[in-house]
Amino acid sequence: MSDQHQVPGVVIQQQPQQSGGMVTTIAGGLFDAFKTSPMLLLIVILNIAFAGAASYYLLQMEKYRADDRHELADLLNKCLMQTVPIAYLQQQQQRGSGSTGP
Repeated sequence: MSDQHQVPGVVIQQQPQQSGGMVTTIAGGLFDAFKTSPMLLLIVILNIAFAGAASYYLLQMEKYRADDRHELADLLNKCLMQTVPIAYLQQQQQRGSGSTGP
């Protein structure tokens, strides 16, 4: 079958059907836009770079905060585990106050 049909006085052309979907059409349009305007491509690349840098920074800050919280928890755990019982302190205070000086 040919792409053109001859009718007396009228020429009809059939458009080829697009085999791709909407994603292919949008991607093709973006690619054409980038070809005609390289500055647009530069802006997109810079935006991606800045977004990546910001994401990396935020991840590093969260890692630092998590490490800081872990260190604080370890410090508090040591303080709680290495305390002297109150009964022992009261006993020492009673011994000290019960004795007379020289």
